[in-house]
Amino acid sequence: MPEAKTRMRRLLVVDDQADWRRTIKDIARPLGWIVAEAANGRELKRCFDAIDPDFILLDMVMPEVDGFESLKWLAERSARARIAVMTGYAPHLAESAALVGNGLGASVVATLQKPVPIGRLRKLLETC
Repeated sequence: MPEAKTRMRRLLVVDDQADWRRTIKDIARPLGWIVAEAANGRELKRCFDAIDPDFILLDMVMPEVDGFESLKWLAERSARARIAVMTGYAPHLAESAALVGNGLGASVVATLQKPVPIGRLRKLLETC
């Protein structure tokens, strides 16, 4: 009997800081993730269907389309992807975003305070 093909896990990193996106990609790829990037929520909207992510790391404060608007858009699409929201601002911003996102129907499973310790990010990517 042929073996069932397993789809590789897909990660979408949405953050306006290119260096941070690169760092996440460098951590995620050795863990078996296919990684795609978007610099803001507008890019997320353009590439979402093609990527079909399993997990999204979403910065909350970005130019053009921010994380809150992106969470609303993801919830309206009934996106199946689990989401971790990130911010370099006050910790309550990520916590509030998680509450709002989950209230809208998105699946926010983690909050991250930037700068995110590499060990915490690695553990999240290993377990999600």
